[in-house]
Amino acid sequence: MYKLLVVEDEVLIRKGIVKSIDWNSLGYEVIGEAVNGSDALEMIERNTPDVVLTDVKMPVMDGLELSRIIEGRYKGIKIIILSGYADFEYAKAALKVHAFDYLLKPTDKTKFIDTFVRLKTELDKEKEKNHDMVLLLGKMNEGLINLRADFIFSLLNGDIPSIQNTYERMEYLELDLTGENFTVAVIKIEGSMINLLKKWGNDAKRIMFACTKIIQELLDIENCGIVIAKGLGELIVVFNFKTYEITSELCNKAKLILNQSCSNIKKTIFIDENIIIAAGLGLSYPDINHVSKSYMQANKALKGRSYDYCRDFFIFDQSQEDTISFEKHWIKEYPSEANSIIVEITCGNTEKARELVEALFNKFLRAKLSCTLIQNYAYVLCFLIAANLSELQKQIGESEIFTSDFEDCIKKTGTIEEIKEYLLNVLLNLAEDIKSFKQTDQKTHRKIIQTVKDFINNNYFEDISLEIISKHVFVSSAYLSFLFKSITGENYTDYLRKVRLEKAKELLSRIDLKVYEIASKVGYNDYKYFSIQFKKTYGLSPTKFREKL
Repeated sequence: MYKLLVVEDEVLIRKGIVKSIDWNSLGYEVIGEAVNGSDALEMIERNTPDVVLTDVKMPVMDGLELSRIIEGRYKGIKIIILSGYADFEYAKAALKVHAFDYLLKPTDKTKFIDTFVRLKTELDKEKEKNHDMVLLLGKMNEGLINLRADFIFSLLNGDIPSIQNTYERMEYLELDLTGENFTVAVIKIEGSMINLLKKWGNDAKRIMFACTKIIQELLDIENCGIVIAKGLGELIVVFNFKTYEITSELCNKAKLILNQSCSNIKKTIFIDENIIIAAGLGLSYPDINHVSKSYMQANKALKGRSYDYCRDFFIFDQSQEDTISFEKHWIKEYPSEANSIIVEITCGNTEKARELVEALFNKFLRAKLSCTLIQNYAYVLCFLIAANLSELQKQIGESEIFTSDFEDCIKKTGTIEEIKEYLLNVLLNLAEDIKSFKQTDQKTHRKIIQTVKDFINNNYFEDISLEIISKHVFVSSAYLSFLFKSITGENYTDYLRKVRLEKAKELLSRIDLKVYEIASKVGYNDYKYFSIQFKKTYGLSPTKFREKL
C-alpha cells in the first residue's frame, strides 16, 4: 500500500475524495487529511506519505508553496495538484515542482482514478528499481568485502611488495586505514559449535559474518579499524588509531572494544553455547605495512592461554623479543622517508634525492641508532626501490640495484658513513639513469599518460584498477604507476579520485538522484567511504554540500 495525504480546505470536496473512492483496491491508504499546506507539513513530519494530493488555493499556505517545500525537502514524495483554475501560470508552476499531474475541478471520476492507477504503476517501477539497486549494491559490497579481506590477509602475512602499492590498493578497495598507530588483535572462539551450526543451517560463514558485524559496529563508532573472519572460530581486528597516544592508552582503548565485542557476541550469537572467547593483542606500529608483526605478536600472546585459562585477554609482552623497541624505533623513521626518496629517484630528481638521504642520516645520527639498525634500513630501502622499479630494468639498463647483491654489499660496510656513501652511490646513479631515460622518450611517455587520463575520464564510473588501465595502454602496472607519477606529479589513484569527486559535485545538483546513487554512478561501491573522501576534499559531506547549492 502507498500512503496518501489529501490536502483540501473545502470539507465536502475533501470528504468526497476520501470516502467516494475505494483507495485500498487501487493500492493506496489515506493516512491523513489537511485543510492547508501548513497543516499538511506537520502531518508529513510525523508520517511521511508516498503521495500528496493537494488543492491550489487554500488559506495560510497554498498548494503551490506546499509543493515547492515538498520538492526541496522530501525528494521521494509524488505530488498531484487538484485545482479549479485552468490558468496556464498555475499549470506552469505545477511543472516546476515536478507534479505528477495537474487535475481540474470538477474532475471526471474515471479520469481521476486513472491518474492514480498510472501513478501506482510508476511507483511500482521505482520501488522495483530501488530494490534492484539495493540487491546490486549488496552483491557488489559482498564482493568488495571479500577483496578487502584478501588484502588484509596479505598485509597480515607481509605479502605487500611496496609502501605505494599498499596505499593504491586501499584507495581501490575504498578502505580508510590511515592513522598514527596500528595494532592487531586475534579473537579465538573455542568450544563445541555443533548445536549452533544446526541452528544456523550448518552455515559457518553466516555465523562468522554475524560476529564481524557486531565488532565492526563498535569499531565504526570510534572510526578505528576493520575486522575480518578467518574460518570458523577466529576473528582478526586491525586497529588504526588516528591520533598519537602512548601505548598504554592505545592498549586500554583496544581492550575496551574487544571486551565489549566478546560480550556482545556471547549474548547475541553464542547465548546457549558452552564456548570460551579469548583475545590476544599485539604491539602498535606507526605504519600499516607492519601490521604483520603485530599479528604474529597477537597470536603469540594468545598462547598464554595454555598456562592461564582463567583469563580471556592477553597482551604481547615486549620483553619476549629484545629487539622490538629498537625495531619499532627505526620502523617509525622509514615509511614516509623511504617513500619520499623513492618518489624523487623514480622522477630522476638527483639533487632532491641526495638532500633527503643526507637529512635522513642526520636524523639517525641524532637518534644515536646503531650501525646494525641503519644497515637494516638501507637494505629495506634498496629492496623497496628494486621492487618498485623492476619493470624499468629493461629500459634503463644494468643498474647496480638490479645486478649486485646489495644485501651483501651493505653488510660489508663498517661505519654509518660507509652505509650512507654506498646508498648515495647506488641511488643517485639510478636516478641519473632514469633521468636520461625520461629525456630520450618524453613524447611517447606523455602520449601514454594522456591516453590514461582519457581512459579514466571516460570510465571513472567503472571498477578501474591499475591493472585494467595498464592493459589498455600495453605497459606493466608497476611501470605505469612510476610513469604517471613522474609525468603528472600525482598518483593515478589521486587523479581518479579527483575526477570521480568532481563528477559527484555535478550530480549533486540533480534532485532526482539520492546521494548513495550518486556514489555508485561515479564508481564508489561503498557509500560511507565516498562520503569520507568527499568531506576530506571539499570540507563538507555530500548532503551538506547539496544543501548549499
